[in-house]
Amino acid sequence: MNKIYTLLITTTLLLLTSTIGYGQYSQGGFASQAIKINNELYSGADIVKELSKQRKDTVFTRYFNLSFPVDSVYRWTQVVKYAGKSLDNDQYLLRTKVYKIDNETGKLYKWTESSRTLLDKKGKKEKYVSRILLKDGSVQEYKNDKGKKSMVCIDNKGNKINDKGCLLYTHSKFPLHKMETISDLIKQQLTNTVYSYSGRLPSYLLVNLEADYATKKWYVSFEFSKGYAVNQNIYLDLVTSVLSALGSVKLEDYHFNKDIKGNYYNHMFGLPITFVNSK
Repeated sequence: MNKIYTLLITTTLLLLTSTIGYGQYSQGGFASQAIKINNELYSGADIVKELSKQRKDTVFTRYFNLSFPVDSVYRWTQVVKYAGKSLDNDQYLLRTKVYKIDNETGKLYKWTESSRTLLDKKGKKEKYVSRILLKDGSVQEYKNDKGKKSMVCIDNKGNKINDKGCLLYTHSKFPLHKMETISDLIKQQLTNTVYSYSGRLPSYLLVNLEADYATKKWYVSFEFSKGYAVNQNIYLDLVTSVLSALGSVKLEDYHFNKDIKGNYYNHMFGLPITFVNSK
């Protein structure tokens, strides 16, 4: 199992906490493959077809640190609850509810809910509905019905507001060019740190950055490819590298997502690093 390291970086005091967690990933996978696996684990897409074949009604829970799966005994920021149910006509329904920890209060709140219905025995046709539950009771709803996709914003009275979604970065691109310099610096420093140690290199290193609006802090998590042993010295040097890069970054308006009512939300983006010369 992979080791996942987490740190918390503030833009004012540069305080640091860290934990070690574990996630399940395919051996020797590259960054893109690992991201795909993480997404499938998060949505339940990795298991829904098998549950459908078994016609099995079930409930289970998974824990995530940002987007990385971890065991429940380690630090996690999101918990996803799944409920699978066998339906008539060889159909199968998987519902998910995502709860996130409020970084200011420490309390859980429901962030999204979704349903995935496999419409045939082989799972080749499906209907997927996902809803993001916003602060004023509005809902951003995405549907994919056998390939026909739609995105709508619905107010707290159930009225449709538009056909493009409620959140800014749903219908507008995040200004990646504004993060290009700091992203390149983080990648370069982390790459240099890994290469400075002897031994086998990881196939990849994934870095997630989340800008938290309530606390005005950066939340960062690492994930390494399976089998890469990260000792304390390497880890501390990686932490120092990120602290050095992010310490001078002031959180600005564009770092956060925003809905059409002006409410702000955390925004997360990833930095995948692939080591092409891994041994």
